[in-house]
Amino acid sequence: MEDSNKEVVDLDHGMKDKNPIEFVYFYSKRKPNEASVIKDYQLSSFLPNKFNEELVRVYYKQSDDQAAEDKKKEKKKVEEAEECF
Repeated sequence: MEDSNKEVVDLDHGMKDKNPIEFVYFYSKRKPNEASVIKDYQLSSFLPNKFNEELVRVYYKQSDDQAAEDKKKEKKKVEEAEECF
């Protein structure tokens, strides 16, 4: 029986590598009836350059009969995955 399960989840707002802000329309006080896309210079500097991320989940179930060597190997795999981020 496999004691660990690895799962990779892509979080990309359904738009892959595209910036979701480019597809949002904004209204201004000066033109309340006219929607427009926001210009690059109007964007906050706090917005990320990339709008997708990859989440790696490792589920581990410890069993009583599992050897200590196997536990060390699984722990090393988790540490290697954490180093990627």
